[in-house]
Amino acid sequence: MEFCEKNSLQTITRRKKQSENAVKPIIYQILKGLEYIHSKKMIHRDLKLENILIDKDEVVKITDFGWSAFIENDKRTTYCGTFV
Repeated sequence: MEFCEKNSLQTITRRKKQSENAVKPIIYQILKGLEYIHSKKMIHRDLKLENILIDKDEVVKITDFGWSAFIENDKRTTYCGTFV
């Protein structure tokens, strides 16, 4: 397992309010990561601040794929989370 010195987004946001300029590259990397995951026909299903880590080089790591699933025929047949 890789060590991420800067911790999770949950820990970072609790320490102090982040500026817009500090958040932009983080959001960009999260979106690029999700774009990649979705291109592999996978959905994460548990994306939250504590599952997004940042290493010493400011590289974002999406973690905890325990609830993830592959999309078959563009539909999911199993459910998780809250029904709306």
